[in-house]
Amino acid sequence: MTYNSMEVKSDYTWTSKVKRKNNPLLPSNIRGLIIGKSNCGKTTLLINFLLQPDWLDYTNLYVFGKSLHQREYQILRKGFESGLSKQQLTNIFQNKDKIKDDDDPIKLIDEYIQQGGEAKGGINSAFFDICTQIPDPRELNEHEKNLLILDDCLLEKQNKAEAYYTRGRHNNCDTFYISQNYFRLPRQTIRENANFIILFPQDNKNIAHIYADHCSNDMEIDEFKRLCYHVWEAAPHNFVTIDLTSTKFNGKYRQNLETFYFPISV
Repeated sequence: MTYNSMEVKSDYTWTSKVKRKNNPLLPSNIRGLIIGKSNCGKTTLLINFLLQPDWLDYTNLYVFGKSLHQREYQILRKGFESGLSKQQLTNIFQNKDKIKDDDDPIKLIDEYIQQGGEAKGGINSAFFDICTQIPDPRELNEHEKNLLILDDCLLEKQNKAEAYYTRGRHNNCDTFYISQNYFRLPRQTIRENANFIILFPQDNKNIAHIYADHCSNDMEIDEFKRLCYHVWEAAPHNFVTIDLTSTKFNGKYRQNLETFYFPISV
């Protein structure tokens, strides 16, 4: 009796032909969490992700949250809605010291456009103050590079947000959920499916939950705590990165984004 080969082949998959070019230090498809208390640096880090060249590759940006009154979000929103490019918005932030105190950067953008200034564009954007308006991932165009930002949406039902951590990659959507509290995020959907976690200073309860969810196979909890406290105390606004798409000896644990830490206790 002869048997046919039972080799598992990749022929029976169908992947999008739209390839992202996120920075090599980032996952090719991101289901991210940025966790930290108020004024820890979350928004500043997010703006870096959105505007730094060669960090995130996206053409459609969707932002949901109740913190859109912050000046950084207002500039971002006005700039993208006016057709400015990431580089043009970067120029505004980098030259903020040259802008007079009584000059509103929002009005400066309006004046620039009205006077015939070139809008180099490249990003389609939509900003929403109400988290209940989050679309189903199926409503997004899978042939485009989508990026979803959820900023402090914990007070709303989480089923729409959860869908992006369970099904978002099928619609070519990177996602960042910004939250003050890790423990309160749904465990079996958002926490377990996140693949890129950024931690600003945490209390012991959240450290314990993060460790149990993602780190217990790599090091003892005391080592994980030492890593966290060392990073957070080294400089203001430092953060711990856990990249779950990498191995523990190839960048899973980091100080900020570029400094790797290699566990020793397990």
